Amino acid sequence: MQLKPLVAASALALASFGSHAANTNWGAHELSPSFEAQIVSPVPLFFGDTYSFTLGSTAEVTSGVLAIGSTIGIYALLDSSNAILGGPLSFGSEHTFTLGAGSYSYAVLGFAPTGGGYAIGSVATPVPEPETYAMLLAGLGVVGFLSRRRRAD
Repeated sequence: MQLKPLVAASALALASFGSHAANTNWGAHELSPSFEAQIVSPVPLFFGDTYSFTLGSTAEVTSGVLAIGSTIGIYALLDSSNAILGGPLSFGSEHTFTLGAGSYSYAVLGFAPTGGGYAIGSVATPVPEPETYAMLLAGLGVVGFLSRRRRAD
């Protein structure tokens, strides 16, 4: 009966590994303020976390995940139907997407073989509407017209 010791050893090995799976709702992703989260473990850790948020208007959303310790992993940006908009994205660099109003989420997957974790951050900045550019051009046109008219006098 070699099966019992093998099952017992497998159960003991699996018990020494941690796992983390969280679904966090950040709520409305206001323009300019950032969202951040951090997961750290002193033991080996598998993780699969989801961070959801909503946008009230079109925005450029910049995100990044930083590995802590020996952590390896990927993350992706998903829309409300869980379709991948960007990814898999690597840890350690920033990624920027222009997103319309709606619900989105980040899925973070990875492993910290000797303990560790990750930190995720996201910031949304407003995207100017076309009307803003039209007003800017109209204002520059008026200033140019007035300066030309003054020179003529």
